[in-house]
Amino acid sequence: MKSAQRTAALLAGAVAVVAAPVVAMKALSDPADPRVLVGAAPPATLLPGDVRDASGRMLAGAVWTGLVAYDPASGAPVNAAAESVTSPDRRVWTVRLRQGGRFHDGTPVTSRSFTGAWTAVLSEGWHGASLFTDVARVKGAKAHGKDVAGLKVKDDRTFEVTLDRPFNGFPSLLGDPAFLPMPDGVLRSRDWSSYARLPIGNGPLRVRAHDGRRIVLERLSGGRSIVVKAMPDARQYAAVEAGDLDIATAVPPNRHESMDSDFRGRHLAVPGRALTYLAFPAWEARLSSPSLRHAISMAIDRSAVTEGALGHQYSPANSFVPPGIIPGHREGQCRHCVHDSAAAISALKDANGLSGPFPSGTSRTPVTTPG
Repeated sequence: MKSAQRTAALLAGAVAVVAAPVVAMKALSDPADPRVLVGAAPPATLLPGDVRDASGRMLAGAVWTGLVAYDPASGAPVNAAAESVTSPDRRVWTVRLRQGGRFHDGTPVTSRSFTGAWTAVLSEGWHGASLFTDVARVKGAKAHGKDVAGLKVKDDRTFEVTLDRPFNGFPSLLGDPAFLPMPDGVLRSRDWSSYARLPIGNGPLRVRAHDGRRIVLERLSGGRSIVVKAMPDARQYAAVEAGDLDIATAVPPNRHESMDSDFRGRHLAVPGRALTYLAFPAWEARLSSPSLRHAISMAIDRSAVTEGALGHQYSPANSFVPPGIIPGHREGQCRHCVHDSAAAISALKDANGLSGPFPSGTSRTPVTTPG
């Protein structure tokens, strides 16, 4: 459910990808192995503007510092790489960078590090492009476009972002991986595949090694390195139990009930910022009735789906805003998200029922419901 107009929300993520979805922890590795070993699904990519999964977001948050971070108590954006993000009209935004920011290779973080990276996200059509085109609606931003009229560099530490219309929530977007910077050398070479293999960020950890089996992260301040091992969910839990892994970032469905006893006081589940929804096809006139949409929504048993097919990895949605987005989430806001068979049948009758075939790709599936 991405807007209040979507009445058929199915699921809200139960986890925040900033740290890890669900964390089961054993004390620490054998002292003979000074590394911290973390299990995680392999990320689809480490290109910041193309990040599309929880593992990628977790790693991006460690390797890069974005313009803003998020206050853990309030969820509000707080300046990180940015010294200030201001606007007189909420349409034209001026971003001022902190002095002295540097990438891991020693090159400076400048205004062009951001505007060039954002332009690359759009020109390459990466996963984060929709945040510029559909959410922030940066002036002139379009997928596979080469120039973005709404991005203007003022000096090495100042750049201006012009939107198509005023948007008060623009600063809140700036902590997403799509808005992270890239070094000038990478932007000039456009060798994205090499950069994805060994990315250079500006955050507290640097990527020392990366292959298909592991990603080694080093702290800039020194101390223990972190090894993120590619591992399926089911193996992570067993590896932590055996002492072969320090942290698991996922818990298999069949171990959720035993997690409290197996890792008492050493597991954590945090509210997520993601939400998944089922949307009605706007071109299907028979689904235009609000009563019919409400009936379908109330007929879905979200708890059964999350506890069964999705193995306790999500929680049922009952609000238009995920619980991890603290400013804006209101518990129980979506009354039509509550499973209520009797109310669904009543609403379906008010809508005069639903019958007939629905196109699905090249086939047509007949659907018949009470009239």
